[in-house]
Formats: sequence, C-alpha cells, structure tokens
Amino acid sequence: MAVIDFELISPERVVLTGEMKSIVLPGSEGEMTIMSGHEPLVTVLQVGMIVLTDVQDRKRRAFVWGGFAEITGRTVTVLAERTLSPDDISRDTLDREIASMDLIIETAGSETSRHEAEAARHRLLLVRETLTI
Repeated sequence: MAVIDFELISPERVVLTGEMKSIVLPGSEGEMTIMSGHEPLVTVLQVGMIVLTDVQDRKRRAFVWGGFAEITGRTVTVLAERTLSPDDISRDTLDREIASMDLIIETAGSETSRHEAEAARHRLLLVRETLTI
C-alpha cells in the first residue's frame, strides 16, 4: 500500500502527523486530493477543512485558516496560519469563527479584504452544515 507522510504545523505546535493514504486540501483553486506519488508542488491554502484517510481507512480532519502546503510525492507538509485539531472542531467553535468573519466583513478596508472574508465565512458555513459531531 502506498502511503504519504503528513505533517500539519501551526505557529504554536505540530498539530497532526502520520502516514496517510490520501489527503484532501483546501487549495487556493479549490479542493485537491493528494496521494503517494503526487507531482511536487507548493500551494496556497484557503480557509477550509483538511480531510485525511489514514492507513486503517479512518477519516481524520483539521480546520485551517490559510497557509501553505508543500507536496513532494512522499510527504505533505502544511504550514497553517491557524488550525483547529480534530478534537477542537465543534459547532460552537465554528459559530464563533463565523461571528468573527462577520465583524471582519463589516470593517473591511478594501473590496479585496471584504471578498476574502466573505469567501472564508461561506466555507465556514459549509463546514458547519456538514459537521456530524
């Protein structure tokens, strides 16, 4: 079985590591699935959910507020601006983040900033709608 080593790092700590069968990232151009042997690249991440399938076929997830992912074909390293680990993702936490995005939208200094915050708010709402915990 082909696996890929995964590491999620926030400014404060290493959030999650392990061998994975597949990794779905919230790339700047949309969701992208990474598996062993993927072409090397570095990509910007948007606000969204990382979905991991480990070697025992268990799904794990983490939420990121942007960052970068480096993909080598054998490894995926995510350097996230902020993260919520799988244990920290809850409807209440997402509701607080949505409220924060509302404030950012209201006080945005430019159209670009406002559009970015609106897109992030929309992704947070989608994650909250699909949350099963």
